[in-house]
Amino acid sequence: VGALVLRGGLNGGSGWNTLTIGDGTGNAYLCMNAYSNGKWAQIDNAYVAFGTAHGVIAVGTKVSGVDSGTPYINAFITGSAGVTFVGTDGSGLRLYRPQDYTGGTQVLGGELMMQNDSTLGTDVVEVSGGESRGGCVRFLGTSAFVNDFTLSGFGTGGAAKKGALSFESETTLSGQVTLTNDAMICAVANKTGTFSVGPAVYDKDFYDITVAEAEHGSVTASPAPYAAGSQFTATAQADDGYAFVGWE
Repeated sequence: VGALVLRGGLNGGSGWNTLTIGDGTGNAYLCMNAYSNGKWAQIDNAYVAFGTAHGVIAVGTKVSGVDSGTPYINAFITGSAGVTFVGTDGSGLRLYRPQDYTGGTQVLGGELMMQNDSTLGTDVVEVSGGESRGGCVRFLGTSAFVNDFTLSGFGTGGAAKKGALSFESETTLSGQVTLTNDAMICAVANKTGTFSVGPAVYDKDFYDITVAEAEHGSVTASPAPYAAGSQFTATAQADDGYAFVGWE
């Protein structure tokens, strides 16, 4: 199938059957957005195979009146073109088992709750968002991950933001964490997240400097333009009879 909307549970049984989604072109969609017959959408004991298509796993908003439970995948995800996880502020997906599909991972919205250890694809994990809403990766089980992470945003919306990364267990990230924009990283009480932050990422090699016109004096900046990651010097020169007070 090119797209699958899952309602209730799917169990591959002792034979670990394969669920193939997509025809190898474009995106292949797995939607886990329903609560039916007393169960959240869930997959157990199976291989979810996206093949050469890019996998998109979408999770819907929490069902009104249902206080507990979360859609989950207790299965292996396979494919060669990476996977995108996307949800809304009220949604979350619990992911078990190491996932070694080929390619990168994007978390564009909702909460991806990690119960597994070691891998989330074979490439960079990109968690994206802004100040009001975005993706969030929550580490719920004691774990160590080898992926590099790039982060932007403050996590899902609402008053209780958890950040782009939320350490809720003893977790070590052995890859590099790079901030591509303002980002929030959180940890719950008495839990430790260990990681190293890489250098800033710039969108161009050189930046121009704009100096506002000054009254009773002049301001110069050098070098202009200046190289990304370097320093420049701003110099204020007061006219005769005036004194420089400070920067605004």
